[in-house]
Amino acid sequence: MAKKKKPFQWECKELEDGRWGIFLCEEFWRWEDKPVLYCAGKNRKSVQFTVDRMNDPNYWAEDD
Repeated sequence: MAKKKKPFQWECKELEDGRWGIFLCEEFWRWEDKPVLYCAGKNRKSVQFTVDRMNDPNYWAEDD
């Protein structure tokens, strides 16, 4: 039986240009020196809302 992988976790961080980005949490990076940016937005509240939704296991449909 295959071992179930831990789902990715995302976080909201401010970018150098003042926008907000959705980043993959560091524990899931393939390379230690290369952060994974999913997308960026101007409004922190909307970006954080997206992060909360992406981190919610009930949001994603599982193919069994």
